[in-house]
Amino acid sequence: MRISGGLVLKKYNFKISRILTIALASAAMMGVTTVLDNVSTVHADEVSDSAVTNSNDQTQTNDNIVTGTWGTAPWTWNKTTGEMTVGGGEAGYAVNVPWRDKLRNIKKITFTGEIILPYDCLGLFNGLEEVTSIDGMNNLDTSKVANMRGMFADMSNLSNLNLDNFDTSSATGMEDMFNGDRSLKSLNLDVFNTSKVTDMSGMFAGMSSLKSLDLSNFNTSRVTSMYSMFENMTNLSNLNVNNFDTSKVVYMHSMFNGDGIKNLNLSSFDTSNVKSMNEMFANTTMDSINLNGFNTSKVTEMIGMFRNTKFTDLDLNNFDTSKVTSMKAMFSEDDLKYLDLSNFNTSKVTDMNTMFANTTLNRLNLSNFNTSNVNNMNIMFYNVKLKYLDISSFDMSKVYLMRDMFGNNSNINTIVVGSKNKFERDVNLPEVPTTDGYSGKWQNIKDSNGNNINNGSLYTSEDLMTNYTPEKAGTYTWAKKSTSDIKDLYNKVKLSISYSGSMFNSQPGDSMKYKDEFNGRSMFGTLDYAYNSNNYDESIKVMHDSIKKTHESIGSLQVNEAKAQELGLNVDQLKADLVKDSVPYDYSQDNDIDGINKQLDSFASVRAKYNKLVQEGVFDKSDYWTVK
Repeated sequence: MRISGGLVLKKYNFKISRILTIALASAAMMGVTTVLDNVSTVHADEVSDSAVTNSNDQTQTNDNIVTGTWGTAPWTWNKTTGEMTVGGGEAGYAVNVPWRDKLRNIKKITFTGEIILPYDCLGLFNGLEEVTSIDGMNNLDTSKVANMRGMFADMSNLSNLNLDNFDTSSATGMEDMFNGDRSLKSLNLDVFNTSKVTDMSGMFAGMSSLKSLDLSNFNTSRVTSMYSMFENMTNLSNLNVNNFDTSKVVYMHSMFNGDGIKNLNLSSFDTSNVKSMNEMFANTTMDSINLNGFNTSKVTEMIGMFRNTKFTDLDLNNFDTSKVTSMKAMFSEDDLKYLDLSNFNTSKVTDMNTMFANTTLNRLNLSNFNTSNVNNMNIMFYNVKLKYLDISSFDMSKVYLMRDMFGNNSNINTIVVGSKNKFERDVNLPEVPTTDGYSGKWQNIKDSNGNNINNGSLYTSEDLMTNYTPEKAGTYTWAKKSTSDIKDLYNKVKLSISYSGSMFNSQPGDSMKYKDEFNGRSMFGTLDYAYNSNNYDESIKVMHDSIKKTHESIGSLQVNEAKAQELGLNVDQLKADLVKDSVPYDYSQDNDIDGINKQLDSFASVRAKYNKLVQEGVFDKSDYWTVK
């Protein structure tokens, strides 16, 4: 069911109770005091095994056969086969169709004679879930039928429907006409005369098996409502609406929602009177669409209009959004990479909730967004792929809902904020990482006029959002760690390596032994360059490598066996200890700083041990670091 002008409620049951209510009301308005006066029906569950005589038109049954009349048209129902046969005559009211109380027991309907259908055929065959085909459709005289709403709706097993002789010249309403007929694989409507039809909402919704639909002959010049017209036609690959006259259409929300169509030509669409485009293209699989001819000057709602689409590019430069009040979820869950909304007039928009949430956007232009009337920005940029976001134009003075505005948004590394921005803690701007050389803080790099700032203030995400003031307007980016933060560690590493020099004939730090690994420099030369260039990550890496290589080089020492024996030392044990001691500390499970400190501690004890043994002559100095 749907509400005109509102969002579609995702249900395609065309309720029988609703049909009964409307039909009875229609009958009462026509002065009919008793709907059943001239109609005799017998409910299958009320018929005994013996014959029954009706006080008006006689109805007879045996064990399997039930008979009756609908208006003046006789009918017979075989309870065993589930087949109903209807003869010629003038039909009664749609509410009194003989299959109404037997919906799940009717398998097939056959019309054997010409039968004149009434003005109101609301839900005539609605809900006949077991019927796979209706034979003798050519015997139906529909020339007087104005209301065809839900006529074939929810016939979920209907696989064949021949409407080649269907006269629709008097029809004014076709909403939900085939809604929910999910087994129909083909539908030929070439003979349809729709010149008087005003409502086609939900007409083909839920026809999930239909792959092609040609409506090129449709006259839609009087239609005012097309919402959900093709909704959830998941297997539709070809749709011809090239000749649609939509000049009077007011409602187009969910018109193509959930369709499987890949290409859609809407060049003929006149949308100058449309007010609602909510979810119009939501959940579609098209990768592109041309909307350059769309006139959106009267549209007031675009909720979820492009939600969960596969568009990779979308040109909306011609969109007039001056009357739009809600853009909630308009682009959420999209595959778009770039979106330029600089031309959008958002002066009347009050709701931008989830507008860009869960998108793959890597560029977004909101430079002219007027948000002075927006009160809801909840989840607006939640989980986007953007690295750069400029909201400096946002006037957030009326915003009181901003929960998770930046939630789960770990990609944004630069944000531009303005003097009319305001934030609460629950916007949940993610913390800056402390890995990959980042400091865990935002740094102010430009003022509100775009002028560069040297050594700008640093803030955690919570500090920046919770304590934000207009004076802080400007550009903020992830701050890199500074080598000045590791000055003491840098000096400690160089000193430790220098202390090992007494074990070697050349200083390890100044040796060119590993110049190929250290960019043509010595270890100290490489470390100094990284440190003085303020390259934090490279400095950490070189410190790790320098300690490791120096520690390993202790293994190059040779035992002076004569001196060792003179001192009563076990030569084999000395050699075994050297192999074990020359294995450096494994820092792979530690963070950068802890890892280096633990490397230094391990190296210091080994270095002290072998410095002493070299001084005592137990080990000879090594030429390991000597480059000839």
